[in-house]
Amino acid sequence: MTPTPRSSANPRAPFLLKMASAFIPVALSVLVYLVAYNNSAAGRLILACLAAGNLFLWMLPTTWFPRCIHVTALRLSSLYIAVIFASWLSLELLFPSVLPAEYAQIMDLTKVFRGADFVPASGVDMVFENEDQEIHVKRPRAAFGQTRRISWHRPGEPFEYHGYDPNSGKTYLNRFFWNSQGYFDHDRPLVKPANTKRVVIIGDSYVEAVQAPLTQTFHKRLEASLNANPWLASGVSFQAIALGNSGAGQSTNLRVLQQEGLAYQPDLVIFTLCSNDFCDDDPALKRQLVLASGEFGSLTRGLARHGLMATVFAARRIQSAWRSRIVVSPELLQWSAEELPVVETAWQRTLAYVNQAKMLCDRAGVAFVLVYLGAEIEVSYRVDPEAALSALRGMGSAHSAILWDMERSVKRVQSYCAEHDIRFVSLLGPLARAQTQTKKRVFGDHYSMFGHEIAGDVLACVVRKCLIDESARDFKECLTEGPQQ
Repeated sequence: MTPTPRSSANPRAPFLLKMASAFIPVALSVLVYLVAYNNSAAGRLILACLAAGNLFLWMLPTTWFPRCIHVTALRLSSLYIAVIFASWLSLELLFPSVLPAEYAQIMDLTKVFRGADFVPASGVDMVFENEDQEIHVKRPRAAFGQTRRISWHRPGEPFEYHGYDPNSGKTYLNRFFWNSQGYFDHDRPLVKPANTKRVVIIGDSYVEAVQAPLTQTFHKRLEASLNANPWLASGVSFQAIALGNSGAGQSTNLRVLQQEGLAYQPDLVIFTLCSNDFCDDDPALKRQLVLASGEFGSLTRGLARHGLMATVFAARRIQSAWRSRIVVSPELLQWSAEELPVVETAWQRTLAYVNQAKMLCDRAGVAFVLVYLGAEIEVSYRVDPEAALSALRGMGSAHSAILWDMERSVKRVQSYCAEHDIRFVSLLGPLARAQTQTKKRVFGDHYSMFGHEIAGDVLACVVRKCLIDESARDFKECLTEGPQQ
């Protein structure tokens, strides 16, 4: 008996064809959204275009599609996506009128990220124009009066920081242009001029230093101090180049050193380290840190820049729910006397990045110093231990149950540097002593201008010792000099 031949047709083919056809609008929409999102700040316009584009795809005649496409599945997918984008757009348009108070709050919170209007100079006590900033800009300095938008780290574009100086009690505007690399500094050629000593300073928002006029940042103070000092040989000048990115951890700092820092042909690299870097280098801890602090993460900052305020509001509500589950901020846990594996592992990862940077400089024949910038709570502890611990315990029952060791992190870093032959300087002592002796605050939003002054004086001494004596390891004389009054 002859067996009946089996069909060679795949019974799953129609289903796979439907799935593939339905996926086409999804893939196109995601691709178009990402491209538009990265090249335009008009979030609502992007949503409207995607909704209209998918409706157009839904309405196309059947004859326009190749035979290999399941038209019904593709049309249904396009219709669903159009409804999603149209609904999203509707929520954004209705948000200001339906929830006006919440809308106003989000607008105020996101004014820096979304490209808010520049603050009128008449509304502050002081205005710093940074007219001595040597930079090639796209627009003349009058751009501050002509444009209404703020640009974050966009090369050649203007920026304006609205701050408060805790020592003078005055508000101020710091107006400047990002340089050609997107940093708050002068523009410097990659090729080092003859008879020039260079130090490259890499770090996060403390090196970014938008809270102070350029001449008062610690890196420009140390530059001015060194150039005014007769220790340099005749005809030799000194340049400090700041590569600061807010929110950067040591993994980012290492990448900046590799891709940008060494290209400037430095004689010395200063790697700055903040107490929250171990969180910045760990994605899970970074998310917890952002939630616990109530700060805006990269997602919400991006949404705010695109004007998608209803989405920012929804994201903030979700973050608030997650924040309630965080008992103690991960940044604070580093000062627990109890050894916590998640904290220790993260710190070891961060310090390993520092060691990689040091070895990279060694191979390039460049001197390297790690500088511990310190946190306000660490300086407060050194100024008044009981008051600092009382403030910590007052943050809640979970904080009261912790045995605090506020020297733990700086000792951790100091021990690692000694083990791996990394030159190390902590600014905690000089900052605390300056605040105690002068009664001026060294922190405001990051370093105050007085804090920059102290850091600049100390680091000028450190740099001088490093460049005169490459084997120098003892910086005690730099750390014990009295603060300027």
